[in-house]
Amino acid sequence: MKEKIKKILEGIGLGGLIIGGVGASIIFQILEIIFVWGTGLAVVLLGINLLIHDSILLGLLVLFIGTPIAVGIASFLFPFWIFLLIIGLIIALIRWIF
Repeated sequence: MKEKIKKILEGIGLGGLIIGGVGASIIFQILEIIFVWGTGLAVVLLGINLLIHDSILLGLLVLFIGTPIAVGIASFLFPFWIFLLIIGLIIALIRWIF
């Protein structure tokens, strides 16, 4: 087992693993920012819509209480959603190949 790991590290190179890990980390952080930002913006737009068309009290409640809760939940659940996305892409790739 150790020989296989050494062979892989020699083939890819330690620098390649470091660069790949840093690249994956940067992509993960960018996707998380976009996901959390989109969730927060959607709740803010919902609150503004409630302010304009329905109840002022309900709109303010969504803006001041719902937005932080939605952003917190989105930030907490982002790794789970990425995991489901990767599994779904793998399944779609397998179905496309076969």
